[in-house]
Amino acid sequence: MSSEHDGALMRLTLYTGALSASWAWAGATTWGKMADLLLSQHEAAGAVPAPRADGKKPEDRAKLGCPCWSAVGWGEGVTRRKAADVAFVYALALDYDDGVGPIEAMDRWAGYERLVYTSWSHSVARPKCRVVMPLAEPVPGAIWSGVYREIIAAEGGQIDRQVIDPSRIWFGFAVGHGGPHYARRRGGALLSLVDLALAVDERQRAEAAREQADRAERMAAAGRARAQAEALSDRGEDAAGRLRRRLFAIDEDLRQSVGEAAGGRVVDGSARMIRKARCPACGAQSVWWGVAKGRARCDHVQSCGYGAPDGVRLIEYADAIGFTA
Repeated sequence: MSSEHDGALMRLTLYTGALSASWAWAGATTWGKMADLLLSQHEAAGAVPAPRADGKKPEDRAKLGCPCWSAVGWGEGVTRRKAADVAFVYALALDYDDGVGPIEAMDRWAGYERLVYTSWSHSVARPKCRVVMPLAEPVPGAIWSGVYREIIAAEGGQIDRQVIDPSRIWFGFAVGHGGPHYARRRGGALLSLVDLALAVDERQRAEAAREQADRAERMAAAGRARAQAEALSDRGEDAAGRLRRRLFAIDEDLRQSVGEAAGGRVVDGSARMIRKARCPACGAQSVWWGVAKGRARCDHVQSCGYGAPDGVRLIEYADAIGFTA
């Protein structure tokens, strides 16, 4: 079908499969062309995977090789998929995996331009589908995750929560196992998220200002503790040791330096984290902790157990890896 919004400008990125970090094509298109592409059925060869000997769910290689897409515009010179490099998001995609069928999902957004198609493993007993709606105005990638969280809350949590990343890629209408499969498009007004985006942006700015003030206070406290440690260094091990332990608990620069010395990396998110630091127990790059606060733990809870269950104080971890400030 066609609609009055077929000529609406979109940005589209296409991938040859779910494991692709770089894309096959990215550029400008129209909503009409994008809708036709997304509703084009892809039938994968070898759709039903062989069972695994251990009884766990098999990895479906056929599905991973199906074409994928994202409706985003990228920053200048970007060639690989990364959330921080998404300039704008041009369409809202919602996955209903909790018993909401395609017709019901379509009806929830009645009045808006939209399309729906069933997911790879959709069945009558366990319906799964994706609704896609073009936006009247693109939303900046920097605030997209916050906007998406608000939509999830408004939908009562029935939308997949694992897809808030603006660089997320989506499978098109791929038919593997399950069924019967279904794909439809309906006309309506373009969805505007401007008011919601402005509210999210205002809240995020306020949260960032509070976090900046909190960080400044923590850094000041760390500076005072460091000065005290230096002043008391000749008064015995107990006093200096207590202040050294405090420094490892609150000095973000010191905590980050420990991670870097152990081969870890800083990951920015809602809280800055050290990830992939060397574990003194199993030797793997698998220890993590918060830059601002928190104890160190190894990801290998079952096989290694370093830091289980409550974590290891960072000063103890630093000593274990031979860290010297």
